[in-house]
Amino acid sequence: MPRSPTPRKSQNRSPTLPKSQLILVAGRDKSSPRVATLRPRQKHRLRKLPTLTQRTTPLKLPGTSQPTFRAGEKWAKWDRQVKVRVEGEEVRITPLPPYPSRVWVREAMLLAGYAAAHLAVREGLPFPFATQEAPARRVEGEGLAAMWEQRKALKRAQLKAVPAPHKGLGLPLYAQVTSPLRRYLDLVAHQQLRAWLKGERPLSQAEVLERVGAAEAVADLVREAERKSKLHWTLLHLEAKGYEGPGVLVERRGGQGVFLLPELGLSAQVALPKALPLNAEARLRFLEADLPALEARFALV
Repeated sequence: MPRSPTPRKSQNRSPTLPKSQLILVAGRDKSSPRVATLRPRQKHRLRKLPTLTQRTTPLKLPGTSQPTFRAGEKWAKWDRQVKVRVEGEEVRITPLPPYPSRVWVREAMLLAGYAAAHLAVREGLPFPFATQEAPARRVEGEGLAAMWEQRKALKRAQLKAVPAPHKGLGLPLYAQVTSPLRRYLDLVAHQQLRAWLKGERPLSQAEVLERVGAAEAVADLVREAERKSKLHWTLLHLEAKGYEGPGVLVERRGGQGVFLLPELGLSAQVALPKALPLNAEARLRFLEADLPALEARFALV
């Protein structure tokens, strides 16, 4: 049975951050703060980030040394994400550079999620946990084709009011806590942590369960809406600008092949005029889009 949350001594004063720890300063004007040149002491602290974020490795469950299934160093240029933004009447698609700092941020977020979940279990604090069962099968091999196949074998991640492992991340415990402005259950987690720190009464297990159930009921719809919105604007960009660029074959379906297009963050089914091996690179040209069906047609160049 979980223990009752341990009351903490209430603090009346709000914590303040010393000026020496601030890294955001005014940019070109007071309305647009930007990250500016760091002081020597700040640089020294930031140099510790790579070592700090490696601390998730000992926490990983056996057989899950990587936080996610990666494509391998040879295929790093294909394993990318893109950002789709609408600026005025123009749609911009920007590939995100594979900066090392992105890895640091990702691992720091994993550490924060694990630490929050671990504290909740240790203190008997009702909490919304993020969980995922082991994949249906383990795909061996390297390259985007193996990564694509492994992704299809992944089980759906679930939000629960009871702790369980997150096999996709390889962690024995995990909670999403880093986006309280974007995800409702992150906000609930922050409310629970704040109540615990102040020695106030947190939400009960039943109250957390009710909130988890409400969030889980619409989670798939929200993800689907985000996916379709991004695809809609991507298709409008293709219709306006056209496209010809690289793709890699990740799956064969008879005389058709599924290609990933990293510069667009899309996958497309394309007719194969000849047999190609998996992971084959090719150039593709955009032909047309069907906006109501949210589909795009490409052809090999």
